[in-house]
Amino acid sequence: MVLENAQAQLLIADPLIFFGADVSSRSQLFRRLRQMNYLVSQATNADEILVMLETGTFDLLFLDSGLPGGEELLKNIRTIPDLQRLPVIIVDSGSEASGAGHSQTTLNLILAGADDYLSETIIADPQTGTALLNLRINSLLERVRLRASQEEMAEKQKLIDDL
Repeated sequence: MVLENAQAQLLIADPLIFFGADVSSRSQLFRRLRQMNYLVSQATNADEILVMLETGTFDLLFLDSGLPGGEELLKNIRTIPDLQRLPVIIVDSGSEASGAGHSQTTLNLILAGADDYLSETIIADPQTGTALLNLRINSLLERVRLRASQEEMAEKQKLIDDL
């Protein structure tokens, strides 16, 4: 099933935006998401991200593995009822590359509740980056839709049982 991207709102949480760093894979991520018709917002620190998530209606969060306090932020997100199911994709900078292809920081973020991760090198690859990015986003958004549908069905079944 192909999903419509036009209405999905994504938040990119990247500390390097604040410093004005020109990291090509990050700017590519932003450009690619915009080209894929997503509505994209950016934030630079944990406090700003949390405020934006609590006041906005985001469908997915891209969280940079280098964000200071990222693990604590993710744990906080998972305790807020309206944000518990928000899909989170970690953008792994690869600065601590391990044999498994991801950094220890990324592993810690996955254990703290992130749903998936993408390596900056994959995002930067012109041949596979867009396809993989689209696949991961659509997969996570579809999973959220399925969970919501299952919850709705369970509520309806409870009403039927109660009647």
